[in-house]
Amino acid sequence: MIEKCVKCINKSNAKELACLLGLNCSIEDTTNLNEEIDVNSLTKKGATLLHLACEKQDQECLKVLLSHPYININIIDPLTGWTPLITLINSGGDRDCLDILLEKKPNLLLCDKFLENSPLHWAAKLELPHVIYRLVKSGASINYVSRYSGLTPLHVSIIDGCEESASELISLSADPMIRDDDYEGYTALHLAVINNLPNIAINILESKSSIDTNNCIDNSGNTPLHLAYSQGLVALANRLENYGFDNTRENVNGETPIDLYNKWLQTNKLDKQIIQESKRGIKETRNKKHHIGIDEIIETPVSQFFIKYGLAEKNTSEKDNKKNICKGEFLFKLFYKAGYTEVDNKFVELTDLYIAKIGVKDAAVRSNILRAIQQELKYNQEQLEKLLQEKAKYKRKKTAIYIIIGLLSCIVIFYITYIFLQAVVDKQSNLPRGSRSTTRNKKSHSYYAKRKAQFDL
Repeated sequence: MIEKCVKCINKSNAKELACLLGLNCSIEDTTNLNEEIDVNSLTKKGATLLHLACEKQDQECLKVLLSHPYININIIDPLTGWTPLITLINSGGDRDCLDILLEKKPNLLLCDKFLENSPLHWAAKLELPHVIYRLVKSGASINYVSRYSGLTPLHVSIIDGCEESASELISLSADPMIRDDDYEGYTALHLAVINNLPNIAINILESKSSIDTNNCIDNSGNTPLHLAYSQGLVALANRLENYGFDNTRENVNGETPIDLYNKWLQTNKLDKQIIQESKRGIKETRNKKHHIGIDEIIETPVSQFFIKYGLAEKNTSEKDNKKNICKGEFLFKLFYKAGYTEVDNKFVELTDLYIAKIGVKDAAVRSNILRAIQQELKYNQEQLEKLLQEKAKYKRKKTAIYIIIGLLSCIVIFYITYIFLQAVVDKQSNLPRGSRSTTRNKKSHSYYAKRKAQFDL
């Protein structure tokens, strides 16, 4: 019976769903309630009817289920660990469905089972400002700290770069001075500076009538001004100074913001020199007409990635270049000619997010890059398998040759030994019969003759 209800939800047939649940085909009438169906039981796929309706964002089916007197609005999905409200938010947070669900007053502090994020954390993470507004107005704790991550919804929105979520939370009076509960102890203002979100940082500064600059420090004693200068964000640092942050204050290592800025200048100067040299070398390499070799690729994190996955090679055949999108200069031009030579040291593999951070804003181009890399990796894997097969074939051939040589050597040795033994046998067989006894008799006769001669004398 529960699977019939699932089919009704999948087909958006709210009327039949009401009849199956025994609501007398009317969601207001519960006199003929079907007690055979446990409305909170799990389907074959392990979900509940309410979670399924929230996932489909079906308003009418949601109304039918919520009208059931035994419905558990806070039931946890055993697979995802989500409540129906969190499931709805992860499905897009339809406004009408959200209002229908919030009317039943679900527990807004009930977190998901695995990450311990509240519905407000999820709304902030998924950048759903309209959901954030409705949750806060319905009584959700705007400064709730996750027991798993130690972060508030404002922390989450800034870390994930969700400026709309952060702005909405700040406008709803989220406290930006709460420190995250991990080993760094950052406030939202620290995180805005670290993630280079000046608009959010300024929004925080302007939203607070007075900021306690003395207590706005992390576990290392760094103020947001320290972090701004350490990243060379001079304009933002000037704004922070205007709001009372001291550029002579020392952190636990005895460093002032100005000290960190001087360090950044030295590092940045060196990085610029390396980049200029890299660009110059790349230009010289491109001007060469011959095959681009591995040793000629300038060492940058991008080139290291190319070398690792064999993307830096160029085929001499133009036909092969067109056949394999990564063969040739597709990625090479995309990163080097466009100037994407400076990449984070943690750049290990290309993902859509990494490509966006590098500067490729066009989603179609990012998709093209990822598709090209998949083709290249597949091509490299095929080549590797082919090489391994050839090596195995060569090894088998080599082993067979050794066996044949060994057998031939044994045969030759056996044959030589046989000939030698045969010669000895033939020699023995060719001696005349009694020759040995005759010789012995002659020797005996001469001996007795000599003895006799002595006696005769």
